[in-house]
Amino acid sequence: MNNKKTNEIKGKISFEEYRVLEINYKLNREFDSDEPIIMSFEIGHDYQIYEKGMNVQMGVNIFENSESNGYPFEMKVDVEGIFSFEGEVDGEKFLANALSILFPYIRAIVSSYTSLANIPPFTLPTINIQQYLIDAESNKNNK
Repeated sequence: MNNKKTNEIKGKISFEEYRVLEINYKLNREFDSDEPIIMSFEIGHDYQIYEKGMNVQMGVNIFENSESNGYPFEMKVDVEGIFSFEGEVDGEKFLANALSILFPYIRAIVSSYTSLANIPPFTLPTINIQQYLIDAESNKNNK
């Protein structure tokens, strides 16, 4: 095994903390189906880069308009991650890493919240953040 000292492999960017900005959950009391549910969710993000760090917001909307679309519930979760930089860092190049760090927190919040709401726990799938960013950029350019 090749041992490296921590300071030799430590990145120039540190994840300081995350905060939950918003959680909205609404049960569709009219939902009654034994049919498999087709997963429906949208992800969004925003970020601000400043001299020594970056704030990244990431959110997910699950089963929007649940009553009219026949979904069991609808849910919105927004989180913010605080990152600090050491030295010169291109924050935009780090965005994919920041989103990859934040998304598991969103997945855990959704799973825990739905479980505590006494419905079958809903687990968001893992996603390819690089592809998500490519798609988001393409959608932005097509508008």
